[in-house]
Amino acid sequence: MSGDKIKSGAAAARLSANQLKLIHSLKQKKYRRKHGLFIVEGEHTVAAAIDSDWQVEKIIVKASAENIIPQWTRFAGEIFVIPTKEFDKLADSRTPQDIMAIVRVKEPTGISERLAGASRIAAADGIADPGNLGTMIRTAAAFGFDLFVCLNDCAEIYNPKTVRATQGGIFAIPIWEVDSAIDFRGRLPADFKIIAFAADSRTPLTQVPKADKMVLVFGNEIRGVCAEIRKTADYLAKIEQPGKVESLNVAVAAGIGMWWGINPGR
Repeated sequence: MSGDKIKSGAAAARLSANQLKLIHSLKQKKYRRKHGLFIVEGEHTVAAAIDSDWQVEKIIVKASAENIIPQWTRFAGEIFVIPTKEFDKLADSRTPQDIMAIVRVKEPTGISERLAGASRIAAADGIADPGNLGTMIRTAAAFGFDLFVCLNDCAEIYNPKTVRATQGGIFAIPIWEVDSAIDFRGRLPADFKIIAFAADSRTPLTQVPKADKMVLVFGNEIRGVCAEIRKTADYLAKIEQPGKVESLNVAVAAGIGMWWGINPGR
């Protein structure tokens, strides 16, 4: 048995072998790009997708958790129930939750308008770890930032690990992937102040003046922010650490920086 479809007024149907093969392929980046689809796992993140303006293609529930289906009546699309073993094969996580959704990739639009209307932007520069990137996106969404920018070959935002780490934040903040810092800098309105976080800076974050419009840039843990950002930044800031640990995890540093960015005063 491949999977039953549950939808009011519709005849029962199955997930075909081809549909299962396609969904399984979405665990790989090249097929996510080819089909313009990605997998979302877990009740919280699936709910965030449904309640957003992203297009959810279908929901898939494992047979052992079929009793959760009534709570998803607000979803107008198809809900499929498949055997638990088959579900676990489709899931990316080691301990899969009971539900997943197939969501269509949403390309960002109106970037110039978003930049013009923004006041707080967070940027990840070459963040390769999907867990760190997803956590940074989640934090930016939680703190009400207007835009999240991925610069210089960050981890893929539709990687299942990135999506899980966002905890639904991927659906709550516009995300703009930019190939180079030069392109980003060229499109950024002139009234923005760029604050790049650098461990070797002599300027504590607490001494950086606030601005009406700010971009906070967090770099790769090994290489830091790129040369173009360092060269054009208005401030290079460091988060002071009285302890003896050499550096902070980038997602933790980003959380501290973004909290600072939304609070009044210095």
